[in-house]
Amino acid sequence: MVTSSSSSPVAGATVIISAQLADANDNPVATSGQTVTWTKSDANGSFASATSTTNASGIATVVFTSHTVSGTATTVTATTSAISGTSASITTVAG
Repeated sequence: MVTSSSSSPVAGATVIISAQLADANDNPVATSGQTVTWTKSDANGSFASATSTTNASGIATVVFTSHTVSGTATTVTATTSAISGTSASITTVAG
């Protein structure tokens, strides 16, 4: 499960993206030390880091800086091993 701290950030603002490891039934899995790779659907915007590691609760986080143009939609995908999840759309708004 991939979530963001805001689905409508001000253009150019930072958003915290979190990914929770889950089993086949979407139950949270508390496994630390798993490397999560972050990708985005829009060429614009940037991550503070291309990867992060899960904590003791099985959650990895990254800071994402949104596109500087309002009305731009992006989804973020977190991948670890052969498993991935994608966030809901994050659409920038005017400041």
